[in-house]
Amino acid sequence: MSRDTILETVIDIALNAGCLIETGEIEVDDSRLLVQRIQQWATEFVAKKPQTEDYIGDVDRFAYKVLKSTYPRSPKAFD
Repeated sequence: MSRDTILETVIDIALNAGCLIETGEIEVDDSRLLVQRIQQWATEFVAKKPQTEDYIGDVDRFAYKVLKSTYPRSPKAFD
């Protein structure tokens, strides 16, 4: 497991997180904890990832799953 592969995966997961935050699909209260989790998830993904030709698709699906399950959007109060 190379450091560069983990760093690339960290960036990919972070991009997914930013997109989901921007579109309101997830809510993050503690950005430092999010960064720590992204580092852990990247290491986990690289260690377990099967060898496929769709790396970006694989990491995107993984990121979506862990981000949505860890940071569910809270219901908004009615105006």
